[in-house]
Amino acid sequence: MLSPDKDAEAKVKYFESLNFNMTGIVKQIIVTGDGGYGVIYLKVIENNKGYDYESKFKGQYLYCKIHDDEAIMMIPGSELSLPGDSIFVNTNQSKYLAYRHGVSVSYLGPSLNDRDSFYDYLTEMGYLDFDYYHKNKVPIKELSGLLF
Repeated sequence: MLSPDKDAEAKVKYFESLNFNMTGIVKQIIVTGDGGYGVIYLKVIENNKGYDYESKFKGQYLYCKIHDDEAIMMIPGSELSLPGDSIFVNTNQSKYLAYRHGVSVSYLGPSLNDRDSFYDYLTEMGYLDFDYYHKNKVPIKELSGLLF
C-alpha cells in the first residue's frame, strides 16, 4: 500500500496521463455519503476517447466508462449534482465543472475514492453497470449510513 502522499501523487499522475475530455448531461446520481464521493450516470454529448472507453486507476478503481452515448463516472461532491446538470471534464486542466441552467454549481478537480470496500459495495449493488440505470429510473439515490 502506498503512503497517503505517494497515493495522492499517483492519482495526480493518473489524471494527468488520461488526456480525457467529456461533456455530458446528468441522468442519475448515486450519492454514497462516503466523503462526498458518488456515481453519476450521464448522457454523453461529446468526448475525446470514443464511445467504448473505460479507465481505471491502478487497473481496478473505475473512474469513467463510456458505452455508446452513456457514461458512468465517479465524482467528488456528488451531493451537489442534480439530474439535468451539464458536466464538463478536462483532466489535463484538472477540471470537473457542473452547470445548472447555465450557472456554475460545482468546480472541482477530478478525483476518486480508491478504497476496496467502496468499490466492492458499488459493484455488489450494480452501480458500475449500465444495466442498473436502464432498469432503475430513480434520478437520485442516496445511500446513508454506509460504513466503508
